[in-house]
Amino acid sequence: MYKLLKHIVLVLSLLLCSCEEGGIAITTGQDVTFVMPEYLVEDASADGVADGSAYIEGRLTYNADIVTITSVSLSWRSDSPLSEGYTHAECALDGRNYSILLEGLPVGRCEFYLRANYYKVDSVTKEQVSDHYTLDVSSLQPRLVDVASEVEGSTATVTGRLKYDAEQVTLALVRALGYTAEESSEGVETTCVVEGDLCTFTFEELPAGEYTYCVTADYQVGKRVAMATLHTGSLTLSTSGDTTEPEPEPTPDPDTPQQPATLTATLTYDEAKGSIAGYKSPQTYTNSYGEWTICAYDYGSSAMQLNDGKVAYIKTPTFEQNITSIELTTLYYTDDLYICSAAGTTSASGIIKSFRGGGYTATADLSDTECRSVYIRSGACVRISSITVTCAGTSSEDNTPDTPDTPDNGGGSGSEGDGTGGSEGGNDGNEGGTDGGEVVTPPTTTSTLSWAELPVITDGDGDGVCDSDNTLYYARHLCAGGEKNAQRDAAARNYTVCFSARHHCPLWVAAPRHSMYEGSSGRNDSYRQDPDIPESVQYSSKSTGGGCNKGHMIGSAERTSSVATNKQVFYYSNIAPQYSSTFNTGGGAWNNLEDHIDGLVCKDTLYVVVGCYFEAFSRNGASASPSTISFGGRSDVSCPTMFYYALLRTKSGASGKRVQECSADELQCAAFTICHKMAKGHKPEAADMMSISELEQLTGVTYFPNVPSAPKSSFSPSDWL
Repeated sequence: MYKLLKHIVLVLSLLLCSCEEGGIAITTGQDVTFVMPEYLVEDASADGVADGSAYIEGRLTYNADIVTITSVSLSWRSDSPLSEGYTHAECALDGRNYSILLEGLPVGRCEFYLRANYYKVDSVTKEQVSDHYTLDVSSLQPRLVDVASEVEGSTATVTGRLKYDAEQVTLALVRALGYTAEESSEGVETTCVVEGDLCTFTFEELPAGEYTYCVTADYQVGKRVAMATLHTGSLTLSTSGDTTEPEPEPTPDPDTPQQPATLTATLTYDEAKGSIAGYKSPQTYTNSYGEWTICAYDYGSSAMQLNDGKVAYIKTPTFEQNITSIELTTLYYTDDLYICSAAGTTSASGIIKSFRGGGYTATADLSDTECRSVYIRSGACVRISSITVTCAGTSSEDNTPDTPDTPDNGGGSGSEGDGTGGSEGGNDGNEGGTDGGEVVTPPTTTSTLSWAELPVITDGDGDGVCDSDNTLYYARHLCAGGEKNAQRDAAARNYTVCFSARHHCPLWVAAPRHSMYEGSSGRNDSYRQDPDIPESVQYSSKSTGGGCNKGHMIGSAERTSSVATNKQVFYYSNIAPQYSSTFNTGGGAWNNLEDHIDGLVCKDTLYVVVGCYFEAFSRNGASASPSTISFGGRSDVSCPTMFYYALLRTKSGASGKRVQECSADELQCAAFTICHKMAKGHKPEAADMMSISELEQLTGVTYFPNVPSAPKSSFSPSDWL
């Protein structure tokens, strides 16, 4: 009896307090807790490419007086089309530490569940606790993309952009080694300069010749260190100071038959991504070189994926002369590749040439064949970002394809009304954008639009993708219900979104707020994917998870002027996960701020940018750390750590003037930031506020560039509270 009373007292004490164990607070209901494991994608072959092995180690926290651990196990599965479900294995257990080595993982995203079996004191019933994580075998492997070189004499400068999971990986020394094909060459090594994600290095005073170079990096994941090959390439260098004029090309003899000029035809993922529909739906895509057929999966908006055991292929156009070679640029190491004469079935048939890929490029020599069109197949999993076909061409004339026409981004600057009636204007570019109607061409840069709410947009080619970061997508939506600008007979704008493919979440949504958008349409709950952003990067369903519900950036109640316009705010691009119990429901911190913003809408237009922040954030007594949750039918959604409003309006609220016509004394702007872990019941206060300039420093986004007089460096809380 005494022993039983002793344990009852112990349990009661745990109900009243929590204890620190391994840095994690253990409370009632959390008898056993997993500390987030550290993992490293292995590169056993030392070729710089992740080979599908991962070492995972972590620690359990629990009260040893009341809990006995019996085993720790791991179940995992890959998102690869070849995945056959979950694989189960026992983890090695050393005291509170557990570890396991996974082998045979395909490159890509893998989800896994950790489970601990344990007994409580005086209990014969086994209990279990589990935790869910995702492992990206590719993102932990740094690589160099968008590589460009500039050669002048004996000096070559190479630049590229680093891509890796900066939250998981610590990048150390980056270096480049250049060498010739001569056996006596010892190579020249140089250290690369890394600024942000930009990597630059220079080779100097090299003798003339063809050089191959290799860029490598030391990096660390958790406690473990590895080396990666980021990129390999080649350079042709001439001797410095060589001013000798080249000998003139001999004039061709008109009686001698001329060999046709070489034709190089390319297909890139970026240009053809809209034509990727999966193995069962081959699509045709036509560019300057002819018609390509794509029967492949879209690999996370980065590559065309072909798999063995699937009817998967990419067919080249039919050229007038024979193909001499095909070069594939791939994201990761590839195995057997096939050049075939037919699409085949689930297994490649009509194989003309088989070859092995290595690193990021793979080349097939077809000079001994007489093919004018071929099918590219795979004997494993290959993710292709570009295809280059070389053939004999059609004539001795220049075969350089014509540059595709640049999309027309619309008309002039137009006027934008902040005045009476909330009239709006600005450069609407191509009008339209209604559901199922005309496609709206994305704006090129903010400077082509006079919309006051727009942050800086860097999309010079107008393809809807950020020029400096291809994980960011832009889309703008004009009101689909016939709402018009008061000053022009054109559709009013609804909102513009910058959507992150990395976080699968909006980065920001910019929109005007005015009574003209408020009507009687009500809420329609027609959740669906944004038609102007790739489906593969968005949520796939309206399901929720991670303790979050579907939080609108621009709210449904803010767009009730028509049913069609209200439907647009239910695009997944306007939705972010928000904690349902404390943040986004009645009395929640964000819900209270939204109600407060509603009261700031004025006769002049209120311009808002609603944004998400994903780094660690701490402010006004609340803190949040980055995390990944299952949400919207995905298991890889970043849960924001903070949400914010960037606001701009006239001080009087009824000036009848455009904000661009106002002086700084006539305008006010400020930002509200609310930590995602803010306690329920919190109402907006001065401690939640900062200047727009401070918000720009925090997020890296430039707000209100179209309003030069906006007083971004100062604010008065009394103007907003």
